[in-house]
Amino acid sequence: MEDVEDDEMSELVDEALDEHHDVEVLLEEIERLNRDGGDLRSKMMELQQKVEHHASEEEHEMFVRAREFLSEEDLERLGSELESERKIYSPMAA
Repeated sequence: MEDVEDDEMSELVDEALDEHHDVEVLLEEIERLNRDGGDLRSKMMELQQKVEHHASEEEHEMFVRAREFLSEEDLERLGSELESERKIYSPMAA
C-alpha cells in the first residue's frame, strides 16, 4: 500500500507504520519490566488497547480503501498472508 499514490491512503499507511513502531517500543518496555519487576499489568493493558485500535483501523479503513487500489489477485494474496499471520499470533483463531 506504500506505493499507492493517494493522499488519504498515504496518511493511513504512515499512521499504521507509526503504530507498528509504537507497539515494538512497548514490547521492548514490557521485556525490560519482566526483568526489572515493573508494572507489567498496566503495560500489557496498554499493549492490548494499541493492538486492538490498530487492527480495527486496518480492518475498517485501510483494507476497505485497499479494494480501490489492489487487483483481485493482490487482495487474495493479502488475505492469505493475514490469515497465516493470524494463525501464528492467535492460536485460538486457528
